[in-house]
Amino acid sequence: MGFGWLLIGYFTATMMALNILGGLFSLIGFGIAAYGAKKLSAYHNSFALLFFASIFMAAISAVAAVADVNQLLYDFMLLDRLFISEAAARVVEYVKYGGELVFTALLCYSVMSIAKETGERKIVYLAIRNFVIACVYYLLLVLGWIPAEALRAFAESIYLPVWVIVLCVVVIVLNSLMLFSCYAKICDESDVDMPSKPKKPSRFAFINEMRAEKDRRVEKAIGEPKKDESPYSDVQQRRSAATAKKKRKNK
Repeated sequence: MGFGWLLIGYFTATMMALNILGGLFSLIGFGIAAYGAKKLSAYHNSFALLFFASIFMAAISAVAAVADVNQLLYDFMLLDRLFISEAAARVVEYVKYGGELVFTALLCYSVMSIAKETGERKIVYLAIRNFVIACVYYLLLVLGWIPAEALRAFAESIYLPVWVIVLCVVVIVLNSLMLFSCYAKICDESDVDMPSKPKKPSRFAFINEMRAEKDRRVEKAIGEPKKDESPYSDVQQRRSAATAKKKRKNK
């Protein structure tokens, strides 16, 4: 459906971007996430908004990647001046954080919407929980930016930077697990209705009996009892008949 691509893209754009070249990883990750969101938009319209948010974040990440490389070359004295000023790079950073908040909100909303339609109530609760935790993370992040002296002293007293880093990792992990749950539990109807490929009957009778019993239990569980047409049962019946015939001849 697209949840696999969305998971890979999100993890690349967030967790793998926690390094000196984070802008480059974010560019790649949000590009992959846009592809996953585009595929999922065929199943629910809310993912169309997530697609446009991914494209926007990919564009911002491209600018951030240029700023990161520019700063890196300047620090190693390979360039004599910055092509992107520190003030402009800071503005790009603020815009990127704001875009990440919007992207996270749309991600949780899209997942919640499709989970409601498919009856996955647990995933709905996961989406709501993740959004609340993300809001707390971005609130603490903004508090750390406020230049007020009293607020700065308070932030240092409660080790605010440490909490921001911890919550950042927590949000990434929880959202990744939520997307994995979607990947595992929400699938296309055509995938559900696809018949499973029959297995070749075993040469061992007890294995065929076990498989036949499993088939009967599955049919009973889905509420569609059918005539025993399992190839394993057919093989066992023929072998049982041959054994009985052989015993009669011996007598």
